[in-house]
Amino acid sequence: MRNSYINPIECHTCGETIEPFINASWGAILVAGYHEIDGDVFKKDIRHLKEVITSKLVPVMCINTENVIIPKIDMEYTTPDRHLDEAFERLSERNIQTLLFAYSGHYTDGGFKVGPNVNYPFIRICDKLNTWNADKPDFRKVIAFLDCSYPTRMALNNSFKLIQFNAASQTQQAIYSRHGSLFLQDVIQAFTIRAIGKECEHDGCKCKERIQGDFITYDDLWRYLNEHEKQGYYRGVRPCIHTSNIEQEDSILAYNCDLKVNVAITVEWDEIPSKTIHVALREFNEFVDVKLILASNVLKHVYGIDAVGRDIMSKFAEDISVEIKTGPNTDEVQEIDNLEMLLHAWNSKRQLICTARLLHNLDVGKPVGRCLKDVPGIRDVHQAVLQKCDITEHHLTGANLLKYRQELGKQTQITSQYTQLKHAVDIIEHTHKQDTALCISFFDLSKGYTLVHMNLVMFIDDEEDWPQ
Repeated sequence: MRNSYINPIECHTCGETIEPFINASWGAILVAGYHEIDGDVFKKDIRHLKEVITSKLVPVMCINTENVIIPKIDMEYTTPDRHLDEAFERLSERNIQTLLFAYSGHYTDGGFKVGPNVNYPFIRICDKLNTWNADKPDFRKVIAFLDCSYPTRMALNNSFKLIQFNAASQTQQAIYSRHGSLFLQDVIQAFTIRAIGKECEHDGCKCKERIQGDFITYDDLWRYLNEHEKQGYYRGVRPCIHTSNIEQEDSILAYNCDLKVNVAITVEWDEIPSKTIHVALREFNEFVDVKLILASNVLKHVYGIDAVGRDIMSKFAEDISVEIKTGPNTDEVQEIDNLEMLLHAWNSKRQLICTARLLHNLDVGKPVGRCLKDVPGIRDVHQAVLQKCDITEHHLTGANLLKYRQELGKQTQITSQYTQLKHAVDIIEHTHKQDTALCISFFDLSKGYTLVHMNLVMFIDDEEDWPQ
């Protein structure tokens, strides 16, 4: 059932799709409170929570991202509370039966601080939930995480099923640091600690033992948080829990993903023997992190380069293509460009390949690059070609690209050092797309290598708009 978002399960008798009781008809409203200094801390907590509850890589809840709303609360709006109103209105129009509501921020004068001098009354949230339930009785369950000071119990209709975790009691102030809220970070850690394979950030803590079995119930989470409270990690602040009408099935909050996610990716690069790299889940949060890990491994495995600067590593990572084969021919491949595609391929046991993006696959947002050996004068050659062709721009449009290719051939015909660059420009010029321009940049690496990074951008007349 955990992977039903990939392979829906159908009843063999009636043919109906069996919906899991986690994530089916679930939605979420995640609210970051306002603070003129620490507002980014609250936003970071909320964004992290969204990543966890929508992740397909760690299927904790797998809530559809279209049903997860972070209201746009920003000081430039005079009435920021209207964004929260709109969030309730949008979700109430959908087939939502369970709502996860989370707030991280300050609580003052009976409401959530959502803007300068703007508090969103807590009772107003309860009223909206009750109205929603009255209009659509199928909406009848709320899971709430209130990460604020002096939180109270939600005043909901008697028909509601409620699981509410508060960071503090009604008489206590919640605590947070510049790194985020201790409470919400612990909730996130509880949901992911088994899958990521890390130990608790508190040395010697036994909280991980509280998360067992296939599911995480509200009681598991409560005992997990209590373990931290007993050890004094909350500095005397005691989290609270409120429940109503909860039966055994209702008690489940998330899947306990204890399978270790180690994505195997095979490096196939030039004539170098292939090598398989295992990327552990705990090493990345976004697809760009995967590319950076691969870039570091390729530089070391293929070129013997141990370390480069972050900017150069990012450029080299952009030139890498992660692919799966779709047929027997070399050009029958599909490039993977996001975590969801990576997960689908991994779950389907497809072989993932890391290689240099082919020159004819150059496109906007998909640059190509080549590491050339012993070409210290390549920048001088490049500038000489531009000068000879009277090209003053940093980008090469269709007509200029043709002149550049022809002049580059003349400049480099006496040496074989620049054969790869000439070959690359030949292919790019012949496959060049209309309304685009080529940007070529050079980055010095160790061991005598130079990275030639070629990026295609949309054609823009105003030179000020060109990327550097």
